[in-house]
Amino acid sequence: MVLHVLVPWVGVMALGYSPPSFLNTTRYPASLLFLLTTLGPTILRLPLLESATGWMARTLTVFGRVPLFYYLLHSPLIHLAAIIVSVARHGAIDSWLFANHPMRVPDPPEGYVWSLGLLDLVTTTVVAVLYGLCCWYGQVKRRPGAGWLSYL
Repeated sequence: MVLHVLVPWVGVMALGYSPPSFLNTTRYPASLLFLLTTLGPTILRLPLLESATGWMARTLTVFGRVPLFYYLLHSPLIHLAAIIVSVARHGAIDSWLFANHPMRVPDPPEGYVWSLGLLDLVTTTVVAVLYGLCCWYGQVKRRPGAGWLSYL
C-alpha cells in the first residue's frame, strides 16, 4: 500500500510539482499527472495479477484474450444501453445522446441525470453481455483455420 501512494508522489516531486498539484489532473487531454496516478499503481499491481487464481482471474483472462474485440464493442454497446434507458425513462431517444463529445460535453437535458443504482445496473449488464460475447469470440479464435482472427 505504501508503494501505491509513494511512487506517484515521487514522480510528481521529481517533476517539480507541489503535493497539492498532484490532485490537479486532466483526463482529456491526458496530463502527465493523470497518467502517473492511473498507470503507476496499475503497473505496480501487475506482478500480483500474474499469479492470481480463482474465478476473478478466470474472468479477467477471458477479457484479456480478446482485448481489441472488447474495445471495439464496448462503446457501441454502452451507447445502445443509454438509448434503451432513454426510451424506457422518457419514451423517446433524446438527441443529447448523439451530441456528446469527450472534450465538449453539453449539459444533459433536464431530468436526464442517472442515479448511481441505475448506472451500476447498466454497467453490470453491459459487462455481463460483453463477457458472454468475449467467451464466444475467444472460442472462435481457437478454432482451426481462424489464425487471422488472432489480430482481433
